[in-house]
Amino acid sequence: MIRISTISFTLAAGALAVGCSSSTPQVVSGRVERAGFPAQVDAVRVVRSGSAVVESTVASDGSFSLTIPPGKGYRIELVSSGQPGLVFPRQTGVIDAAFTIRNGTKPFDLGMVRFVGDAATRTYKQGPATGGDDVECEDGVDPNGAVCVDDDDEEGATCESDGGADCVDGIDSATGQECDGGPTANQNDGETDDGESDDGALPGQAAVADHNLPAAIGCSDGEEGDD
Repeated sequence: MIRISTISFTLAAGALAVGCSSSTPQVVSGRVERAGFPAQVDAVRVVRSGSAVVESTVASDGSFSLTIPPGKGYRIELVSSGQPGLVFPRQTGVIDAAFTIRNGTKPFDLGMVRFVGDAATRTYKQGPATGGDDVECEDGVDPNGAVCVDDDDEEGATCESDGGADCVDGIDSATGQECDGGPTANQNDGETDDGESDDGALPGQAAVADHNLPAAIGCSDGEEGDD
């Protein structure tokens, strides 16, 4: 009887483990504009707390593809001299560097990834990064030198429970507005709500993609999306 009970417990534990592994990874692809970087970019990787989570070699045409598991506090780095980091200039004026994968949805294409240097000193124009009637954009820059970025962050606001975005130190990472009492009530030195560090600092050398990655992708288990 003892042996049978042990087997039954083991099978039950195995079934529970399978049931909890339903989270779906997110595929993120893009293409590096090799000629625009000060040094050759050999790979693109996703990092969290300084450690690489997943990495993709950059092909001869500059293309790459990352399969990212659900998690918070992710950043994208380009493996090169100076380790440029990908940033996301939002329509609200905020420049994000970190993002969240709650659960994977359809693959996301960043488009062309271009080097911009110090992200804080550049100006950005929101609009179709590939050009359009209202935006004159050639090679990612408009006639006034503003970097053209398409910031369609609707993916981060599809979950019923919380509006989709993370509240970091009292600021909504998608809208830039105060949340949860504002910054004065959230002096956590950049800690996200699961304790993972995200100090919000921009990389010293930055890159910008044609299409901004949403601040948060997918809904958590039990949350319903409106897609």
